[in-house]
Amino acid sequence: EQIKEASTTTKGVNEVLKRINVLEMNVMTPFFLETLKNYEETILSEDELLDIFRVTENFIVRRSICNLPTNALNKIYSTLNRDVLKLKTNQDNYADVMKYILLNKTGSARLPKDDEFREAINSKDFYHINNKWRAYIFNRLENRESKETTEIIDGLLNAKKYSIEHIMPQTLSKEWQKDLGKNYKEVHEIWLNRIANLTVTGYNSNYSNRTFSVKRDMRDGFKASPFRLNEYLKKAERWTEQELKARAKDMEKNALNLWKYPSTAFEPIIIDVGTVPFDSDQDYTGMTVAAFEFLGSGRISVKYWKEMIIKIIKMLFDKDPSGLYQLAASGESGLAASFIEEGRDGYVEIAERLYFYGETSTWAKENSLKKLFELYKIAEDDLMIEFRDGEIGDPEGKKKIQNAVMDTI
Repeated sequence: EQIKEASTTTKGVNEVLKRINVLEMNVMTPFFLETLKNYEETILSEDELLDIFRVTENFIVRRSICNLPTNALNKIYSTLNRDVLKLKTNQDNYADVMKYILLNKTGSARLPKDDEFREAINSKDFYHINNKWRAYIFNRLENRESKETTEIIDGLLNAKKYSIEHIMPQTLSKEWQKDLGKNYKEVHEIWLNRIANLTVTGYNSNYSNRTFSVKRDMRDGFKASPFRLNEYLKKAERWTEQELKARAKDMEKNALNLWKYPSTAFEPIIIDVGTVPFDSDQDYTGMTVAAFEFLGSGRISVKYWKEMIIKIIKMLFDKDPSGLYQLAASGESGLAASFIEEGRDGYVEIAERLYFYGETSTWAKENSLKKLFELYKIAEDDLMIEFRDGEIGDPEGKKKIQNAVMDTI
């Protein structure tokens, strides 16, 4: 209820929650529940709690503006609290450990850095995006961190007393074409829906496609606007590509300040052994598995790689047998499934005529797993491997485990 109603005992957290709730990012709820529980149990201070919520907001907004897939968030936030507690010691700040983990995400799970975020802010079509996201973004750009705020979100989504205005209109009159210059078509095509050409107004229908000077000076025009977003428009003499570029720089600066890229001084204590995500780029030669978890299976004990792979193949066969039959039908050597008429030495039966050949090197087994995961569109880190404690004492073994942990955080 505290999350849904943004009614925690911390005012700053409530302000962040109100904004996040507009975006309907329900995937965050389990993590927020764990976080608030940690706060109630005094594992977290109030400053840490607020820092966690702010970093979460910045993380999802940067990713959204950079068009990164939202389906990656489920995996990130379902395990984030557990991932933090694995690395955190009593001397560490929870929020700093969380930042470290998010900053080390790669690929589709990454937190976009300033260069990528800056490029997206300047080039993205902010007009044809989800209405709630658009209201959220213009609300943040308008109010920033001020204590004197205007309720942009409600005005855009519910009360409908505000709307998003194209400063350079969607349809160019002859006057607009003349003001923009010879390359007016190109300027119009490039800049129309970018954030530099958009603002908030309560008088959209009055503006229509009038010239910029008329929109600026008319009754209830930009000069009379109470919105911070229109400060630049009050002073501009005209509206051409030059002014669009200048306003884009202002918007970019505000965005980078509002949705800051986090920093942390945290460095983890290197873990000698433990459970690590599978990574086909790692060399596991000489390392013996003790157990694994796969697709929510819980911990499954095994004695060696071959046993683990056979169990995984059978789990995938139960999930969708057609994939393994397809793999076997390809006839490529070194894959995880083969068609043979009857059992032979080294072959383990998966189903009728479907066998796995397990008398191969550890590297070949890793490659078999990689091919399987590609076929079934399963992320490699959906497989968590636990290595045997007793034989990782040698420095080389420790180094492999450490690399496996650090490279897959």
